[in-house]
Amino acid sequence: MSDLSKNPHFVRYFNTWQKNPASIVFIPLAELYREQGLFVEAREVCLKGLEHHPRSIAGLLMLAQLEYDRELYAEARRLAGQVLSQIPGQREARALLSKIDAASTAEGLDEDPCSDTRSEERPSAVEAAPLFETCTMAQIYADQGEKRTALQIVKNILARNPANERARTLEEQWSGS
Repeated sequence: MSDLSKNPHFVRYFNTWQKNPASIVFIPLAELYREQGLFVEAREVCLKGLEHHPRSIAGLLMLAQLEYDRELYAEARRLAGQVLSQIPGQREARALLSKIDAASTAEGLDEDPCSDTRSEERPSAVEAAPLFETCTMAQIYADQGEKRTALQIVKNILARNPANERARTLEEQWSGS
């Protein structure tokens, strides 16, 4: 923390946060920790801040970025999806999902429980799904009571990949409700 203790922004944000843990300064404070590679400290600050501001888009994005930095791609994807469920066109969340997909593909991981494709079978950029059209995102919409939107996402997934078992299961589950 020696470098951070000399940073006037850090000192100001840290002191403000210590006096008022409900302050929104948790976001820039977490970012300063993150910039120093102090991911555990950044995550702790972010989680405490989100307890007071659970719908903070910037806070959720910061936590998603931290989870990405820690290579916890499924959690980063879930958090970015949470942001996109509130603001579907949010650019930073979409960009983060692209980074997650690239990192997952590079490591041979298949983070989306909905995906039945292997990395060599992934669609080309021309036929790739919109970033928010995943079973994970459909589940987020369904959990928020947006069954019609969730069902449409699943139908779009099935139009691109009729063999997707997870999407088929969700379609059957939600078509009856």
